[in-house]
Amino acid sequence: MLPVRRAFDLQMHPSLHADSPMFPTEGFSLMQTATARQISDRQVLNAAQAITVQQACSLEVGKWVDLQIVDQNPYAVAAGALRGLIVEVIYVAGLRP
Repeated sequence: MLPVRRAFDLQMHPSLHADSPMFPTEGFSLMQTATARQISDRQVLNAAQAITVQQACSLEVGKWVDLQIVDQNPYAVAAGALRGLIVEVIYVAGLRP
């Protein structure tokens, strides 16, 4: 289920996304799911398909990005704690809305 790591292994460029409004579009929640692979009861689902935080961010030259400044370094927290990051500032298209 959700073979994200396999897509990276095949040199594909997968994206993490949610089908809103069925699921909230919370970026760090999506990252936590992709890196920790835990379902609601803390059971790990298909751990072999877990990706790194670096892969979840997948910044590349030429991509459009917005910037979020958070209260902790996402590269330094445990994968299961990503959902708890607090966004302090957001920039969209280079501007702070």
